[in-house]
Amino acid sequence: MIVYNSKDSIIAMPYYSRSEYNFMRFEKSKKEGKKYDAILTRKGSGGRELRVPFGDKDYSQYKDTSGLGLYSHLDHLDSARRTAYKIRHAKDVRSDSAGKMYSPGYFALSVLWT
Repeated sequence: MIVYNSKDSIIAMPYYSRSEYNFMRFEKSKKEGKKYDAILTRKGSGGRELRVPFGDKDYSQYKDTSGLGLYSHLDHLDSARRTAYKIRHAKDVRSDSAGKMYSPGYFALSVLWT
């Protein structure tokens, strides 16, 4: 998928298949401007971790369901805003034979906007 940001730069969203990666946990993000990192490990890699940063710190979300609750003070619980977000970002979720693929968009939708 190719996405253009406001400066017309190409941004490619990474996608990780559930058949190749295991979800481990969420942690506070180490990437500036992001809320959380989803920690994945590649199956058979000996436990090497991959961080998938998601959630912009400058914006609120419907409800923080990460289990960490670090940004629950930004919950707005506005169902109209949640519906608009889900429609606008549905393109960010892809599936393969193993189901929905892991990506920053997938984690934002399933953790911050559910």
